[in-house]
Amino acid sequence: MGLVVCYGLLFAAMLVFWSAYIAHQPGLLGYAYRTDFLGIYVGAHTVVSGPRGQIYDLDIQRSEMNQAVVPYHRGALMAFIYPAYVAVLLGPLGFLPFVQAVVVMLVTNCLMAMRVGWTLGTRFSDSPRERLALLFAFLGFVPLHLTLLQNQLGLFPALGILEAAVAMEDRKPVKAAGWLLLGILKPQLILFPLLALVLWQCWKTLVPFVLGCAAVLAVSVSIAGWWVPDYLSFLRAYNRAGPGMSLYPQAMHNWRGLASVLFRMAHPAASGTLIVVLTLLSVFATVILCKYLGGDGRPGAGGQTWEPRFGLVVLLGILSSPHLYLHDWIVFVPAAVLLERWARSLAVADCSGSRRAFLWLLAGSPFVLTFSHFMGWSPSGLIQWVPWYMGALACVGMVLLKISEATSPREITAASA
Repeated sequence: MGLVVCYGLLFAAMLVFWSAYIAHQPGLLGYAYRTDFLGIYVGAHTVVSGPRGQIYDLDIQRSEMNQAVVPYHRGALMAFIYPAYVAVLLGPLGFLPFVQAVVVMLVTNCLMAMRVGWTLGTRFSDSPRERLALLFAFLGFVPLHLTLLQNQLGLFPALGILEAAVAMEDRKPVKAAGWLLLGILKPQLILFPLLALVLWQCWKTLVPFVLGCAAVLAVSVSIAGWWVPDYLSFLRAYNRAGPGMSLYPQAMHNWRGLASVLFRMAHPAASGTLIVVLTLLSVFATVILCKYLGGDGRPGAGGQTWEPRFGLVVLLGILSSPHLYLHDWIVFVPAAVLLERWARSLAVADCSGSRRAFLWLLAGSPFVLTFSHFMGWSPSGLIQWVPWYMGALACVGMVLLKISEATSPREITAASA
């Protein structure tokens, strides 16, 4: 009951704060031209109205941006930073004026959020109290609010990973592949889950997924031209431009943000080295999780040992993403519910301490993300709250998984019952 109250208060506080924030905005256009959706719209509008093969021309992007936000003006370019197939998939938005596109995208995000909430309530809760706690935690989750306010694309991979996990639990690999295709709208957020499926040799899911990606790529090339070399060149220019193209590594809440805050960009070589080391450690941990830790269970092979490993892999993928702001932590929702359901089932004496610590860390994550959003990083440059906290959560989760692996199946079955 305590969690229901705490999450309910968090949701109420977020609702009051954002309602007051929106009430003070000058209007829909006056607010929306400062959001991340502007860059997404620039890509969609360019691909349907601009010259073919020029989607990553910065002069064209700036011209499209300026026309979209008249009478307002932005100093820094809000660039379209996604692969060109994203602009093609979202092309229908490009036919609309900017304000109308904002409304359509907001409605789409709200519908996806409702679907996530429905799945959480029907598949991941065993009682009305648990259902209420899950829904309050989700509705009070600050990355959800930021995703809706910024009209970002994070709900696509979040919903895709959640529904893919449900489909894998139901032994429907092709359906799981279809849901995972939603994740290609933010491809950096599904790389680690795909790596897990490769390590588990889930070819019945991977083959349809790859075929779907190939079809999307073929359509994008036919519409936008061969965009891959231009995109790679754009990424190099984008990462060098920094704030000039609305890139702020110190505001990222992952390994990249942690390294940027630690070194304050004064030692870019050291910062880059730390990012590489932490990312490689995350990849190594993923391999250990999928191949050597938690038994031989895999999706569709019986048992549920794949669920906590998949949840931890999603968490490691978020931390290792090369481009991730706080709103992208919405993808943590499917990982959190998989981990929470698994940890609650481990009511065994051998792992009571680790289990309790893990559940407390998991339950506190929405509050840490909220605190990080409103307080920012430490002025001393020594603390980036979210990656430290989530890194600790991942470590404790791996320790708990190792301890539970040593517990006899009879004990676990009896405790779950």
